[in-house]
This record gives sequence, C-alpha cells and structure tokens, in this order.
Amino acid sequence: MEKKIDIPKHGCFFKDGERRADYVIVIKGELLSPLVTYIRALEFLGLELELVLGQTVERIFLLIHIPQSVLKHFAKFYNVDHEEKNFNLPKRKKLKHLSLYSTPISDIAAEEKGTYTSADRIIIVNNLLEYAKYGDKLNEKGITKLIKIKWIEAAYPLHDGPEEIGNYNIVYANDRQLLFFYWSNFRVWYKELPLDMIHKYFGSEIAFYFAWLEFFNLMLLPAAILGFLVFVVNLIIVMVFPIYRIKETCNVNNMWICPTCELQKHCAYNQLSSYCTYVKWCYVFDNYLTIAFAVFMSLWATIFINLWRRKQNKLQLRWDVVHAEMEGSAR
Repeated sequence: MEKKIDIPKHGCFFKDGERRADYVIVIKGELLSPLVTYIRALEFLGLELELVLGQTVERIFLLIHIPQSVLKHFAKFYNVDHEEKNFNLPKRKKLKHLSLYSTPISDIAAEEKGTYTSADRIIIVNNLLEYAKYGDKLNEKGITKLIKIKWIEAAYPLHDGPEEIGNYNIVYANDRQLLFFYWSNFRVWYKELPLDMIHKYFGSEIAFYFAWLEFFNLMLLPAAILGFLVFVVNLIIVMVFPIYRIKETCNVNNMWICPTCELQKHCAYNQLSSYCTYVKWCYVFDNYLTIAFAVFMSLWATIFINLWRRKQNKLQLRWDVVHAEMEGSAR
C-alpha cells in the first residue's frame, strides 16, 4: 500500500479551501454605505470576495480572489499578458566549472503560455482596487483614498505561505520558501542570484534592481583585484627600490621647515625628514601606476555601461517587458 504524501497548501484560502486569497482588505468597525458600494464595484469587476470576522481582533477581513478568466481579461490592459510571449529564447549556457556558482533555482523554466505569477495577480488586483469607485463623484475611487480617509484600515497582498520549509520536502516548497533557502540565506552568499525566481515573485522592477546589483558587483571584482595589486606593487616599490623624491626628503638632516601657523612664536620648526612617512604614503597613492589605473577605470566604466545595456536587453526579452512599463508588486 502506497503511503499518501501530504502536500502542504500555502497561503490563505477561502472557506472552500480551493480559491486562494490574493489580497486582503482590513476594515475597522462597521461596513459603511460607501464601503458597500465599493465592494459591489469590486464584484462587478469580476473579483470574488469573502468576509471573515477576526478571531483575536475586532476587525473585518475582506478576502479577494481574482479568477483566471478575469485575470486573462485585465492582463492585456496592465501589460502582464502572457498569451503572446515568445518562449523560444535560448537558455543561458553555463560552464561546468562554474557549477558551484549556481543554485537549483538559478534558471527556472519559463512560464507556460497563459499562466500568471503571484506578482502578476497582485499587480492586476491592485490596479482594480484603485479603479473601483465608492461614490458618485469622479474622484471617489481607489483603495488609497479609502485608507487615507480611514474608512479602511489597511490593504495588502499575501505571501505564498510561510518562509520556513519545516519538515516538508523541498520539492513541495513554494516560491517564497525557495527564495528564502536559495537567496536570502547567508550560506549561499557566493551563489548567483535567482533572477528569474525574483522576477516571478516580486515583479520586474525589483528583479532588475537585483540584476543590476549583481552585475555591478561582478564587474567590480576585476577592478578591485587590479586596484589591490597596484597598491601592493606601490608598497613594494617604496620599501625596496630607492626613489629620488623620497630620498631627498628622508635623508636630509640639516633642512628645517617653517611653521605653518600664523603666530610663529607658538609653533616649532620641523625638520624636513620628519615628513618622511607622509611622503612615502603620498607616493604609494600618487605615481605612474595609479595614473594607469585611473585610465583603466575610465575604460572600465565605458565597458560596464555597454555590457549592462546588453544584459538589460536580454532580461527584457526574457521577461517580456520590452514594450511594457516595469512594475513592482505590492509585496
């Protein structure tokens, strides 16, 4: 007899246990007439709602679920349509000796045609909440205004579930748990960022930020190594090789420097050789090698900008946001 595997359900669901709550509105007190109008407007837009009374706090929680048919209908208006996506883009090639740099979720498979991520659902629901009206006037609409006038206490999307995997197999982990295990965990600090999973969970805006951050740090690595080598070489030159500019300062014993303060009677005269250490450190940071390094950094900046534009274009094609305004989810 096969053992039944208990696959955990993640997130908050309606009473039927099937429909997942994509958004939650918190209402303090009674349902006022404008709120009833607002709820009816949301239902008219196709959203499915369920009222839940708080068990530990005196609040009314309005759970919101967007059906798949409504999702497809409004996806075209909010630039998250997946029906016309190009899924024939070549996958990134990985070198075998860089396998330690990747994680199991470094390259997630592209979404199937017609499927939508949690970030997509949140973007659409959030836009519908801002579009729905609660009064007869043109400006009497939007969840932001309802929160501002304190008729609604809060409104927020929900995560996919708990961040800890617990006793379950990682195969059944949700996106949040995968990101927590393979991204925010300090043990994987040297791994590449799972950009596709970040885009899937948080949206394009946040994903592009972390893509730029990762690319910038990787590009800084050769510049940092070269800068450190230049610094070490300069130290060796100062300590080993005789340099005329340093010798003429450190080996002079009968030359005095005038006081630098205005009242000379309160300042002592110093020997030129007392500035020997200062001159050595000045040479470490001011010589021909540092000039060459400055030229290298100028070229590095130009190369960095051009390579980042190429990577950005690839990610835009990969995530199908070439002609769309990048939006971040409300997480």
